[in-house]
This record gives sequence, structure tokens and C-alpha cells, in this order.
Amino acid sequence: MPVKIPPPAQPTDRGQLGFGGDAASSSESSADIGMSYKMANPDRPYNMWPDDKGVLRNTPGILLPDRYELDNTMPDRPWICPVRSCRRLYAGRGVLGYHFRTSHLGAHLNDNLDGTFTVVKVLGDDDSAAIVVSRTILHDQEPIQSPQKPWYPYPTGGNKVTWVSAVAGGDDQEPEDSQPTTNVETSRETRTRRSQVIAVEKSPLPNSDKTKVDLAPQGRQYSEWWNEDGNLIRMNGALIPEGFKLNYSPLTPWICPIRTCRLLSKTRRGLGYHFIIKHNSDQLNDNGDGTFSVVGSHKGKGAQVVSQNALDPKEPPMVAPRLPVS
Repeated sequence: MPVKIPPPAQPTDRGQLGFGGDAASSSESSADIGMSYKMANPDRPYNMWPDDKGVLRNTPGILLPDRYELDNTMPDRPWICPVRSCRRLYAGRGVLGYHFRTSHLGAHLNDNLDGTFTVVKVLGDDDSAAIVVSRTILHDQEPIQSPQKPWYPYPTGGNKVTWVSAVAGGDDQEPEDSQPTTNVETSRETRTRRSQVIAVEKSPLPNSDKTKVDLAPQGRQYSEWWNEDGNLIRMNGALIPEGFKLNYSPLTPWICPIRTCRLLSKTRRGLGYHFIIKHNSDQLNDNGDGTFSVVGSHKGKGAQVVSQNALDPKEPPMVAPRLPVS
């Protein structure tokens, strides 16, 4: 059943401006008194977007401006961040929502009425979601960033991501003589280091009675992760650390977050099956950087998070992403 669009909201104690009115004067007053616009246009709220059937659906965590369009630079990454200074490309609305919730927290936005936002203020001490405080064509507009894709400099593998231009010939593209990893091709040095680290992982680990930690620092269950609609769902046996990022390859987006493993999987279910088979008794530390470290073992069933500490600088280098051995 199609979603019924509510009429423009009236200002409340928080302040919710509907659609219409003089953009320039309204934007100034709304920013000054803490009000925000809720409607991108008379037919769509900022936090909704039509699905394939044209029915408006919630976009948890994301605000999409008037005249926003999906991007066609990379067919597998159509969801582009509408902030002019950002413009990162994502595969689905769920991961764009996670990006928006974390990277644009506390942002006050101007709807430029051309499909983009401009950040007019960031409240550094505010942990609230971004809001639209003005709707106007800015006379002194900042340059728009070209669409950005993730790039993993060779041979560091899947950990240190750099965002570069996805447009051919872009000024911030990766150097021509660089060799970004393809998840299969790694240097002899990297393969040697990987075998050494895996050997360390297979050494006997002490049984531990450490207390199991169920919640990541931001309140999410470790056993859950966002789907394409921005909803938390079960990970079928896998655990996901704080700051986790999907692998950049659309064919194998799910990467094991354990530093000494990094096995690639095609699906969420595949990663869960891998956890059940390979990490069933592991006790893990959440390093806070999107990875786990194995810190012990237990006699129960299923991997456990038992600590949340910054990465130990003495820990061996993280191995490169790897495909399953056929």
C-alpha cells in the first residue's frame, strides 16, 4: 500500500518547518532558532525515497535533498552521498545510511535545490542526527566533489581505505603506477607474512573465563548488522565489530573482521557459516577500527567478544583479504 505523505509539519518545540515560504529568509531564521525542514518537496519528506514500485520508504539515517538522483558512475554503487564536499558512493541505502549517521553527525545542512546539500554548520558537541536548516541557492557555493569510490593501496589489503575519484581522469584518482589489490593478487612478502601470522593464530590459546560482551560501543548487538534498508538483522553466526566496513569488491563484499583471517564471502550467510566453522571457540577483542583480534578461546559454542580495547601495537600486521581455497 502506498505511503500517505503527511502535510508539512508545523513548528514544535524542536522546530519542524514544512515546505514553502521564502527560502532565504526562512533559512536564516530556522538556523537561528534551531528549526529544521522536514519536506524535500510537497510530495516527499527528506527521510523517505521511492522504491522500485514508486512507493515511498523510510531511509533510516539518510536525508535526501530535493532533485536528488542515484548516480550512474559505478553501476554497483548508485547511492551517492548528497553532501557536496563528500559524494561517496555506496552499494545500498543501508550502508549510505550508516555513513550518514556517522560522518555527518550534528550537521546543519542547506538544501541547494539541485540534488545536493551544503554543510553550513557542524555542532561538534552534538550527537544528534543531521538536519536541514535552510533551502536556498547559495550565491557563493562551494565546489562539488566528484563521485568518490573506495581504494585500497597495494599491498595493505582491505584495512586502510582511501576515497578517490570514480570519474576517469579525476584529479584525486589513484596513481597510474599503483597496483591496487584485487583480493587475489598479493606480494610474496604479504603471502609470507600471512602464513607466519596464521601459524601464530593456530598456536594453542588459553581457555578463558572472561565475561562475554554482547553490545558494541554504540549499542548494537555484535550479532547484528544493517541490511540494505538500514535495519539491523541477525548475522547468521558472524560477529561484527565497531567501525566494520564491507569489502570494496561487489562479488565478495563480506570480509571476516578477524585480523588473522580476512576470508572473503559472497553473502552475509556465507560469513556466518565461516564463523561457525572456523571461529566457533574464539574469544575476541573489538579493536574499535573495524577488526577483531583473537585473545583467547572457550569451551562453549560460538565466537564471543570479551573486551573492547584499542589495537595492541605489538600485534602482528593484519593479513590481506583472501578468497576461500577451492
